[in-house]
Amino acid sequence: MKQTQMSSEQFRAYLKTRNYKKPRKHRNKIVYVYEDGYVTSTKNEGHGIIKERFDSQKEYDRWSELKLLERAGEIGELRRQVPFELFPAFSDKEGVRHQAVNYKADFTYTEKGTEVVEDVKAYDVVRGKHLTTETFNLKWKILKAKYPDRVFRLY
Repeated sequence: MKQTQMSSEQFRAYLKTRNYKKPRKHRNKIVYVYEDGYVTSTKNEGHGIIKERFDSQKEYDRWSELKLLERAGEIGELRRQVPFELFPAFSDKEGVRHQAVNYKADFTYTEKGTEVVEDVKAYDVVRGKHLTTETFNLKWKILKAKYPDRVFRLY
């Protein structure tokens, strides 16, 4: 039996012809909320325009829970996808422009007068901790140092 060899570029081209999509990092499914209130993990043309998009079912569930808490008066000023600037844009000595470093929090809200910044992450029961990347961990530490008056939570 003859084995065929191909380069990585040829293999990528082959995958494109097969409509291959790289799986999401933690295998989570995107959740879509349509203007008629329909919620699904697949795009569905019969329900109008997509009103909101969540990165996971867990994030959508947490948003629903936080909205109920806001209606009950337990929390206030609930917002989604709030940007925080960790480091401003700058130009180095050679004149090369570098983009600002930003972080986008899943949710922010006030609880008993304190602003809370919350991010939803998958939880590994075996290791007993949230699944996070090195980039996230670094940004999270910078965020805590830059905004010491806020409470930071992983959900």
